[in-house]
Amino acid sequence: MRLGVWYCGNIVVATFLCLNISLLSAAGAPINIAGLDIDKERQRAFRAFADQTFGEKLVVNNRTVRCNGKSHGSTYPAPMYTCDEISVDGEKLYHGMAVESSSSKRSRSSSTKEQCSDGCPCGRDEGQANDINALCSAMLREHGVAESLTAAYVVKPHCKSSDNSETRVKYYIDDAGVEVWESVKVTNGYINTLQCLTTLPDQIS
Repeated sequence: MRLGVWYCGNIVVATFLCLNISLLSAAGAPINIAGLDIDKERQRAFRAFADQTFGEKLVVNNRTVRCNGKSHGSTYPAPMYTCDEISVDGEKLYHGMAVESSSSKRSRSSSTKEQCSDGCPCGRDEGQANDINALCSAMLREHGVAESLTAAYVVKPHCKSSDNSETRVKYYIDDAGVEVWESVKVTNGYINTLQCLTTLPDQIS
């Protein structure tokens, strides 16, 4: 499954529907088209959600993921969960990620390179890529979030700064569908902040 965000203009509305805002009445009265309540969808589209934290600790596949428990104080068009200063049993999270979920595509060094710019290189690891989509989904599940993941974001990663190998932790789903944590000695930088955007909650009646 390819994860992403759908847009109407500059407004994220949902993964399943883009509305033509010109169809909304000037008076703001509800409009129904093919059984859809357009006024309800307009309200959903323009809602603002303050970012939330994952707290300070989550146990994912028998390893402890820690965050600093702080939010950014930002707002988003859908729920966003933030893990600042992320670490796994005290080790840094590998910088370099899969383009698609590892359960649907075996992503190797070629796809990792696509995610890391010349100004912020990942390193030279040739192994399995770090799947932040799968990790976000697992963290949301452990945090008790009912909504599904829409997109995962790495905010200001710590880029590769030398050729000295250090321990980094990867997370991915193997070919048998099993969650894997892998600690590797690589020259890669690390992820400092991981953010996970979810679908909109169905709360507007």
